Amino acid sequence: MKVYAVEMTGVAESGIYEHARYIAVERREPVSAVRWLESTMDAVRSLETMPYRCALAEENDAVDYEVRQLPVGSPALLITVDDDRRIVWVFAFRGEGQLSRPDRLPESLDALREEGEE
Repeated sequence: MKVYAVEMTGVAESGIYEHARYIAVERREPVSAVRWLESTMDAVRSLETMPYRCALAEENDAVDYEVRQLPVGSPALLITVDDDRRIVWVFAFRGEGQLSRPDRLPESLDALREEGEE
């Protein structure tokens, strides 16, 4: 079984924490927000061993690298697998009801690698 490192971009991390804040503050469900955040981080960690279980995302056709989605409740995290470096990149957050935004995706896998080196 392959084991991958999991890297998260600032964009994805911000989306996750903003959604948790929305649940806690706007919906007034702080306990649900904590549960959602914990289950989301567990799902992210599970990508270390099973990243290809995630289905291709609709954004996949817009770029030259593979884009997969990891559902975390109604929202989803967008990921890609860098087999050469054995890294799973969690690079975007698509909130519930949000449309696909391929124009906001990184241009290439190299762009993700560069962001990770900063």
